[in-house]
Amino acid sequence: MKQYEIVKKSPIFMEISVAIIALGLVFFAVRGFMFGLDKTLNLGIDFTGGTIMTVDLKQDFDEDKIRTIVENLGVEDVQVQKSTPSQASDELTVAVIRFREEKGKKLADNQETLRNLVSEELKKAYPNMSTNPQDNTITSIGASVSRELIQNAIVAVLLACAAILVYVSWRFDSGVKGVKATRALNTLVLAVALVVFYIFRNNLWIVVSVTGITIFLILFFSVRSKMYSGLAAVLALLHDVLIMFTAMIIFYTPLSSSFVAAALTIIGYSINDTIVIFDRIRENEAKFLAKQMSHSSIANISINETLTRTINTSVTTLGTAIAIYVLGVTSIKEFAFPLIIGLIAGVYSSIFIAAPIWAFWKDAGSDKKLAKKSA
Repeated sequence: MKQYEIVKKSPIFMEISVAIIALGLVFFAVRGFMFGLDKTLNLGIDFTGGTIMTVDLKQDFDEDKIRTIVENLGVEDVQVQKSTPSQASDELTVAVIRFREEKGKKLADNQETLRNLVSEELKKAYPNMSTNPQDNTITSIGASVSRELIQNAIVAVLLACAAILVYVSWRFDSGVKGVKATRALNTLVLAVALVVFYIFRNNLWIVVSVTGITIFLILFFSVRSKMYSGLAAVLALLHDVLIMFTAMIIFYTPLSSSFVAAALTIIGYSINDTIVIFDRIRENEAKFLAKQMSHSSIANISINETLTRTINTSVTTLGTAIAIYVLGVTSIKEFAFPLIIGLIAGVYSSIFIAAPIWAFWKDAGSDKKLAKKSA
């Protein structure tokens, strides 16, 4: 079997990732300079606040036509998707409309007036539209709720990474000096944090503060004890989320709660590929360390041995995600697009980032030990 020099060439792959993230920053800066800071990201209603309205038109309809009618009322970021009036029906007669009022322009003083205003315009184009209030609903998401969603999203991603760091350290860093005490400390910190989250779940500032402290303590203990497997795995996961976020900036796709769901999905999926490689590294360490083989060589052998499996499983999953994106409605595409980017970034980081970083740290530590012995 041909051996690819993946670890040796890993700095090139890391530079590619840095270049992609830098390109995203350029897009972010240029868009902000040309169109204003509020246009740097295509934030969805979940994060900006806005209105979600469902209307039963009692007939098939054109989404673009609905979008044009609502935009003419003076709103922006209008999204329209088709839905069924009930689970028993397969007729797509219900329009789910999401929009934001333009800055400085208030269409109505309350939800009822706003619903009537939109309904009147739609009734002209679709005379069969239902007038039953139960068929036509409206929900507003305020700015404060949107801020909470953003903060909760960040907390969820960081906590997932912290929990994975603790798990990976339990599974793979058994040979590190003082690892048992560090494992116990990390697990205790995470357990206490979860209890605090549950008790103060309605106090956002406490949740955010405790998240920051939890991440700091777990990272501090892990770095101090040289638990490189967990640290390398978490760096790879943060890389995946950053690449996903960068893609949303570059392609200016809507950033909503669907992105958060996709990010958490990728964190769980990507760590699986990384764990498979680390598992093989652990097996090969027992075989090759006695032969004075470097950690970089062991990592390279392990990556090559798992390469076919990693690529095959990722391509299969990627094919499904692409099919969902091509065939899905707008709301599904908002989830499928970052998922596709995340799947590509996940397999990339598992092969080219996680294991090479681990090997670099381990070899650096070994070189320091040899230097001390020589001295």
